[in-house]
Amino acid sequence: MEQIFFLFNLGEYPSLNERSFSMTILDSWREKSDQELAIIAEQIANYTEEEKRLIRSELIRRGMPEPQRTARKRSTLLNILLGYFIVGNLYVAYRNAEIYWDLVSHSDPNQPHWPFLAFSILSVVVIISIIGLWFWKRWGFYLFVVAQVLSIFVAMALINSFGLSQIIASIFVGSIGPTIFLAAMYQKWNSLE
Repeated sequence: MEQIFFLFNLGEYPSLNERSFSMTILDSWREKSDQELAIIAEQIANYTEEEKRLIRSELIRRGMPEPQRTARKRSTLLNILLGYFIVGNLYVAYRNAEIYWDLVSHSDPNQPHWPFLAFSILSVVVIISIIGLWFWKRWGFYLFVVAQVLSIFVAMALINSFGLSQIIASIFVGSIGPTIFLAAMYQKWNSLE
């Protein structure tokens, strides 16, 4: 018990997967004082679904109030950025698909075709990630980051066609919006499920 109390005093919360404790998981929650359980309940978002269920059941057993779900509110900037990325990526997906089909129909051997199709697909992936973020899903954040990184690699395939300086400039300018967006989303990290 001293080991568990020591861990909680350090701010480290043992995972349910750690089976090194001699007591059962439910017993470990039951041995917490009401004050300790109230502190844990305030930070319930940091726990897995199984841990949340156990914490809530212990709160109910003791007759303590369940933690209130904090209202998730987006800032005006975040709403604008979400809308901007949806509209902007719809346009980018359409425009790159149009360029791809134009290149395919004219069979330009000097211009690689696949990067434009890849940009179009990645734009759709970004839209999906934004929808996930709209519904406060953490996977939307990760998907957004992956799509942005992949976009940089796809842009590098166009160096021969457009030149290194133009590609670097477009990567720099193209990363300003996502950087602001990621900074705004990071402030709401604990609100994501």
